[in-house]
Amino acid sequence: MKGVYKRIPLFNCSHVEIGGGSFVSGKSAYHPDDIPLIQRSANIYLRGIREVALKKTGGKCGLCGCILLSGEIPWEVHHVAPKFLKGTLSKKNVLPLCKECHLEVTNAVKARDIDAIKEYVDQNILWSEVITWASKSIQNNSGDNSTPN
Repeated sequence: MKGVYKRIPLFNCSHVEIGGGSFVSGKSAYHPDDIPLIQRSANIYLRGIREVALKKTGGKCGLCGCILLSGEIPWEVHHVAPKFLKGTLSKKNVLPLCKECHLEVTNAVKARDIDAIKEYVDQNILWSEVITWASKSIQNNSGDNSTPN
């Protein structure tokens, strides 16, 4: 039949394996048996970084100053130079922020809120290159869909 197109599915997505093993560990982040092992390894690695971050601020949130050492307030390791701008998990690049403050900073970056970003840069919470990135993104109006972490 000339000019008639029919969609033919080549495979059923439910039968496709989501992920293979990691090249390094041979473990898969999608396999239920491997998830606890991967999480344990990540926690051991991050423990040192978390301690370094807390020492930098004396156990307080780097933005609002609330005390994080009591364990009552959940907190996260914040990257001053964001990972999406090639920020690393180095001692110089991490700060402890309570979850509320971390969400506030992340939302400002995602929204490309130049004024808020400038305030965070002035407070040494964000790297100055974030202003450049946000400005270019707004000027280009390209809909840069890179998701800041």
